[in-house]
Amino acid sequence: MVNQLKSASKRHSDSISLTLASNCATVTRYQLLTDGHVQIYRIPRAKNIIEKIRFSRFFHRWEDHHICLEQSEITSSTVNTLDFRDQLFYSVQWKLNKSKFERILRSTDNQEVLLKEITNMINFVMTTPIEDVEVHHFPLEIIFEILQQEFNLVHVFRANVIETLEPLLEKNYPSPEMCNFFSRHCRDDSRSQIVIQMFTRAIEKILKHNTDFSKYPRLRTLVQEYILALNSQNDGLHVVQEFIKRLHGSTMVCPFLRVLSNLISVCLSAVYNVFQGRKNLCFENTESCRAYEEETKIQVVCYTKILQTIIFKNVLKNLVEDTRCEVHQKVLGIREGKDGWFEMCCLSGIACDDNGKMFSLMLSKLLSCCCRKRSFLLRINKLLPALKLLALRESQSSLDTLCAMLEFDAVENHDTELQLISTLQSTPTGFTMYAEVCRRKIALRTFQQKGGPRELELPTYSTDVDLAILLSRGPFGNLECLSLASTYITSACAKHLIKLPALKDLNLSSTQFGDDGLELISEHLNQLKVLNLSETPVTNKGLACLARKIMIFVFFHVLFDVGLNIKA
Repeated sequence: MVNQLKSASKRHSDSISLTLASNCATVTRYQLLTDGHVQIYRIPRAKNIIEKIRFSRFFHRWEDHHICLEQSEITSSTVNTLDFRDQLFYSVQWKLNKSKFERILRSTDNQEVLLKEITNMINFVMTTPIEDVEVHHFPLEIIFEILQQEFNLVHVFRANVIETLEPLLEKNYPSPEMCNFFSRHCRDDSRSQIVIQMFTRAIEKILKHNTDFSKYPRLRTLVQEYILALNSQNDGLHVVQEFIKRLHGSTMVCPFLRVLSNLISVCLSAVYNVFQGRKNLCFENTESCRAYEEETKIQVVCYTKILQTIIFKNVLKNLVEDTRCEVHQKVLGIREGKDGWFEMCCLSGIACDDNGKMFSLMLSKLLSCCCRKRSFLLRINKLLPALKLLALRESQSSLDTLCAMLEFDAVENHDTELQLISTLQSTPTGFTMYAEVCRRKIALRTFQQKGGPRELELPTYSTDVDLAILLSRGPFGNLECLSLASTYITSACAKHLIKLPALKDLNLSSTQFGDDGLELISEHLNQLKVLNLSETPVTNKGLACLARKIMIFVFFHVLFDVGLNIKA
């Protein structure tokens, strides 16, 4: 088979013609090719007269091929001429229309004609199948030039042009020049509905994508001016928060990876610029200085509110979800009477902007881990209005809290107890949970009835399960002395021990009873006088809880000349 190649020297654009001075001769030089488009005709070897006629030059059929000169071979692939033809057709069509729009838009002064041609140009750009940066940037650049010339003439014309640009801005970043123009529009017409209706999608596109604000600072400025424009609306902070929630998502985990970092960058940069501006500016009088400080204060409040919404919630979420008690207890106040994040995130709290979702998450974690205690429940009695409201909305953690208050008698007075019962009975879930609390309290009263042994000793190798089974068969209202020495008892059995109202002597030596159990029994066993903790893993943390209780016991018993004996 013989391949014939059409001469491509005239069509090749990379040919270089050089004139050599030597001997006054002109020599044409060429660049080394590695690939190119050529037309190829295959001539098979004819075996008979019919094939000779069929393969003659009158029946030649040329094919478009892409030739690649490899290291050790030459490869060829067929080129689809139909695609190339369509690409060439639409490219020519774009060039012609681009020239036409450019000529008309730069030559006319009639604003109606300008707006009409801008609309036609945007429609053409959105419908052309050509995908190229030039296709989308050309309308933005030429419209910016027009708007710069017409900026101080008619406000309605400018607003109409921005509205026309909306479909183009949805798919493309605005150019730096357009960012300047849009930022100026946000500052001068901050309460205009065009800011909210037309710029929102462009701003969301900037924040959702991997935007390098160090290379494109005008994009960051545009986002900052847009946020301030939202803040200038009626109930501005609420409008800004709604925008952040819509962008960041309803949960505490943002579905878009770049939104969080981009928002943090925008807000921190804005706050930094505000304070730098305060240092560098000099004012003629006190009144202008006061006006500037009032304006910048509003801006700082807006940006810090955004940071609080997107950062602090994630920090708190990480604290709450940590499995270590010393970590997730950090949401509580550091001392008595000092509110922590737990109180501030409660309904009507200063940090609550999610209808109590974060508060419910904290409450659920604390109750399920280390705070299901009477002291904690008494402490949060001041939050009962919020707890009752969340319980009516069938918040599981609030319902569980109200049930625990009733079960542990952690209610300040009888009227409050009746209110809690009424709240629980108002919802199907609460009604079921309250019925279960009543069943447990009836069982506890049966268990604590007078009767049963006064002394009890568990055999060696007994476990928490064995103790639970033993104490499930009441009554044990007379039990005063209980020995669990040399058993496999742990702190988990404390929830059963606190049901013994008359217990005075408890021997826990040589067991695995630790700090958590000691804290629980020190809170509930008010009749306890003798406690043996020798050879147990109790630490200073547990003894500190016991020491606070001992001080109360000592003061109480001294009045009645009763001593307190603690063996450790």
